[in-house]
Amino acid sequence: MTEIDLRTVGDIIVLHLRKENQSINAYTLASTLVALADAAKEVNNQINPGYSIEVVVEALSDGSFKAKVRTAYKTLDNLFSQQKLQAIVLSVIASFIYENTLAPDKDVKIIVNSDEVIIEQTDKRIIVPRDVHEAEQQVNKSSRFREKIGETFNAILEDPEINSVSIDPDDSGRKELPPIHRKELERYAILPIQNHDNQVVEEIADLQIIRAILEKSRRRWEFSWRGFRIPAPILDDKFYADFVSHRITIAPGDILNAKLRIYQIRDLNTGVMINDRYEILEVLKHHQGPKCTQSEM
Repeated sequence: MTEIDLRTVGDIIVLHLRKENQSINAYTLASTLVALADAAKEVNNQINPGYSIEVVVEALSDGSFKAKVRTAYKTLDNLFSQQKLQAIVLSVIASFIYENTLAPDKDVKIIVNSDEVIIEQTDKRIIVPRDVHEAEQQVNKSSRFREKIGETFNAILEDPEINSVSIDPDDSGRKELPPIHRKELERYAILPIQNHDNQVVEEIADLQIIRAILEKSRRRWEFSWRGFRIPAPILDDKFYADFVSHRITIAPGDILNAKLRIYQIRDLNTGVMINDRYEILEVLKHHQGPKCTQSEM
């Protein structure tokens, strides 16, 4: 049985990106670290309302590729500042990532002890400090946190040579944690966990282009849909292949008939599900928009 002991992870971590060569795209690294920092700030907002947090990259090294990350806390001098600071933000992130990528969501056995929680499923056993597990359960309700973790994975997946990642303790004498392989990152990056406070729906939509991204990436295009301006990445490889080969040409005002995935969250005040973010899974048809003549201009 593979044991993943997250009790060794403190509030300084080593993000280990495993790949064949010793170089990494600067945009991939920057996007990964920014999304991870945003996720850390959301954790801190949830568990430490009286404190602000700064996420600092202390060092970069090889060994595939490693970024040493730490957090620095500062009191906000408000009503909540009297609460006890929980310096476990990065531990919460590590726990969330390992539990949701390596522990399947069925046939899970959870053992709660006084100081730790043990999660067992088939050939995996994850040990988490109890205070970290309880904070993770609180943070798991935040759609923004889940989105930022998804963005972290998506940024990593932009580099096709990265085959796995791990979040290791800040201690060279400790054993590295088991790697999370690329296929496991892809599974989480595509669909977040659903519960009664969030859901994912798909529908066919006509989207009028406002701003196009002229390269294959998860950067978000902008569209007009039902009178609203929405951002969404296009995940359709065939569309990009047709676009690069000039089988289709794109201009502002053109319309894409597409399969749209909509991530919805529940408004706590009204109980109504509202749209939170979007992805385009497949472009079905492309329609050119109306053209203006010189006299019309």
